[in-house]
Amino acid sequence: MNKTFAGSILAITVIVTFSTIFGSLAYAQVPFPDEATVVIFSKGDWEGEYGRSGSSSSLSGQGADSINFSCSKGDSYEIEFRKGFNNDYMVINIIQDGELLNFGSTDSEGGVVSLSGECKNPQVPGNNNGLLAINLEKSDYEYGDIIRIDGTSKFISKQSKIEFTIYDPSMRPIWTYSFSISDDNVFTQFPKIAGGLWQTDGEYTLVAYYDDLNQVKQKFNVVQEKGIPAKEPDTQPQIDPPSLELDSGPSDSTVQKIPDWVKNTMQWFLDGAISEDEMISAIQYLVNEGIIKLD
Repeated sequence: MNKTFAGSILAITVIVTFSTIFGSLAYAQVPFPDEATVVIFSKGDWEGEYGRSGSSSSLSGQGADSINFSCSKGDSYEIEFRKGFNNDYMVINIIQDGELLNFGSTDSEGGVVSLSGECKNPQVPGNNNGLLAINLEKSDYEYGDIIRIDGTSKFISKQSKIEFTIYDPSMRPIWTYSFSISDDNVFTQFPKIAGGLWQTDGEYTLVAYYDDLNQVKQKFNVVQEKGIPAKEPDTQPQIDPPSLELDSGPSDSTVQKIPDWVKNTMQWFLDGAISEDEMISAIQYLVNEGIIKLD
């Protein structure tokens, strides 16, 4: 057999096998920086138009699919998809640079999803894509706080797994948790801000995954206000010994009181407010003044 012809047969076989395993090749495409991706989540057939304003393309299919289109900064896009009469639902996501630009959904017979907007300009918060939605009770937390994550799912089978990942300000994963969707499609988790991985001030990112293209995000801030040891004072208390007060007793002896400043100095040392060297200096002062006699 001709080697060139054999190579062509091998290449075709690889492409067909890849398409069989992963579905549509379009679904596996990786977008370039100036491309956006239309992601279609559906169980039935659909058809529609997509692309930059004034330069649209047509597409039809069945089930989940995705397609990339040119979408540079300053361009606008227009998307319109219609689901078939036997289609239970259809959810459309527009994704660019890993961020959700826009989404729409319908579960009515013969429904239409129409979306438009500017390229590289997200029009939705990113924590709801029509299939998954997550919400945090607040946007600012302190070290030691417990984060409450509430979420809902729609059109996702109960056998599916949802995975949470929290990234620190440098986008390093520091917490993950996976779980199955419950019958009521509602979920809640309570991660605690504790441990060395959380000890960085800044913006953290919570991501909820269903698959590589189906994910939602929400950002929040963490500051190190709780659980941090108190900082030692920059300057230690100054010891300014006052003049000694003596009580006069019998003519043959003199009884001396312990000055208040000596008592205060000892207490400061016990409390850790002054150093051992400063305590020794105070004792030396007592010796030099004759208040304490050393044999």
